[in-house]
Amino acid sequence: MHARMTEIFSSIQGEGIYLGHRQLFLRFYGCNLQCSYCDTFQKQCPPQCRVELSEIAGNYILKDNPLDFEALLKIVTSYPLEQHHSVSLTGGEPLLHWEFLKVFLPVLKRTGLKVYLETNGTLTKELKELLPWIDYIAMDFKLPGSVGGKEYLRGHLDFLKLSLNHDVFVKIIITGESIQQELLEYIKAIKGISTSVPVVLQPVTATTEREIVSNAFLMDLHRASLEILPGVRVIPQVHKLLGYL
Repeated sequence: MHARMTEIFSSIQGEGIYLGHRQLFLRFYGCNLQCSYCDTFQKQCPPQCRVELSEIAGNYILKDNPLDFEALLKIVTSYPLEQHHSVSLTGGEPLLHWEFLKVFLPVLKRTGLKVYLETNGTLTKELKELLPWIDYIAMDFKLPGSVGGKEYLRGHLDFLKLSLNHDVFVKIIITGESIQQELLEYIKAIKGISTSVPVVLQPVTATTEREIVSNAFLMDLHRASLEILPGVRVIPQVHKLLGYL
């Protein structure tokens, strides 16, 4: 079996509640959504996957795409796994590769690494196929304004329900165009499923003036969120601030 990859590297987790942990990142190509703020979108799969040789940016080799099962496992086990909290399946949307992962993850787990899934929270059937081998789930709730006005809330809630027996948290990206009432409705919906699932508001790392989230808006949004669900946190993309991969 083969998987289309864009890059493999060791870095710190820069988002969410596991911020600062060292992880081994497996970035899969392709996504079923196209978010307005996406920083990893590629129109086509690169002919080669970039594999980092050390923590020094730019020190890497190229491997032909797609990568087969044995090649990916060899790359993963070449890293000092004992120094890593977990392996992050990221993208793109890694659940698009569920058939490959259903074969790969049981073997990967034999290394002792825990599996951390970063997902847009829309592919519930695919998640169900992989749950026995996943330890952590970082799922997004996509606001309609960031996905061309499409509504994914019902699907997100089904995904969250399926994830509740795992270590799961929800992340919601906030941009300069986010609508407060829209987001608060999502917070209420999460509370209706569980009052104990951590929720993170993540201000987008702005690349244009339109994307900038003002401090006043973010603070007011956080205040209103806390009135609905205590424990909601604001955490930016720290790896971007540090200049890490």
